[in-house]
Amino acid sequence: AVKIICDKKGKILGASVLGDSAGEIISEIQTIKTLGINFGNLSKVIHPYPTYSEILLKISKKVYVDNILNNPFVKMINYFRK
Repeated sequence: AVKIICDKKGKILGASVLGDSAGEIISEIQTIKTLGINFGNLSKVIHPYPTYSEILLKISKKVYVDNILNNPFVKMINYFRK
């Protein structure tokens, strides 16, 4: 199980990881947090496959899509499409 808490700009505020290879995953989360990288931008990084850190890529893709859908311009377009 992975839980990542981000602010509205996508910066990681905290995280918890439970399970096999949690150290592999939490170390990447800590690197992202320390460098101040927007978590949604992680979806653009190529990860070697298969690794447990692949779960971070899947989560970051969701964050990236959520950021796009919450963009005021995109919200306006979606409003008028209905």
